[in-house]
Amino acid sequence: MDITIVALLFFVGLSPQQAESGSQPPQRTAELVGHVISVETHRSQHTTQNGGFGTSISRDTEIQVGNLVYECSQIHRHIQVGKDYPITIGADKHGVAKKLILTVGEKKYIYRISGTREVKN
Repeated sequence: MDITIVALLFFVGLSPQQAESGSQPPQRTAELVGHVISVETHRSQHTTQNGGFGTSISRDTEIQVGNLVYECSQIHRHIQVGKDYPITIGADKHGVAKKLILTVGEKKYIYRISGTREVKN
């Protein structure tokens, strides 16, 4: 009888301690730190459909987390270049990184990821 229970727990994937307590082990999350590499604003002139002229403004932020640099298409005035911030990476249901959440004090700033690249050594 005892061998049957141990075999059943082996196939189910639970250790005997988890089966007795009925709880899952605590999930560990790594504390990530993001380093803000650059914040830039670009202005460019363009023509409109009716032949007029206009100005396009592009805002870009680059944030390094580990050996990856995330490119984001917006800026926040409270985030400073050269500083490190606690960061959380938001992913979709497939595990693909979609957003970065930087924490400054009690406030959170969300960046949508527009591209990534590896840091060259």
